Amino acid sequence: SFTVNPLPTGSIALDVEEICSGGEAFLSFTATAGEFPMDIVVDGLNNNQPITVNSNGMIFWTLTSQFYQTGENTFTLLSIEDDNGCTADDLD
Repeated sequence: SFTVNPLPTGSIALDVEEICSGGEAFLSFTATAGEFPMDIVVDGLNNNQPITVNSNGMIFWTLTSQFYQTGENTFTLLSIEDDNGCTADDLD
């Protein structure tokens, strides 16, 4: 017999929509399928290298204004790989 695991799914969320110069915002990850820990790739963060997330709602990145341009900054979840080795990379 064998097990078929679901593809991991989830989303990222910012804790605020706007910050002032010198301020901080926090990105968190919430999974709806898959097993932790998970490696996620977010466009615009960590040179698009995987970031390990260990639990639902975990804050995985602190955004400080000095590292981002004035105006709108966008972050997109590109892929999720869970502890089972299952990968979802067509997340739009």
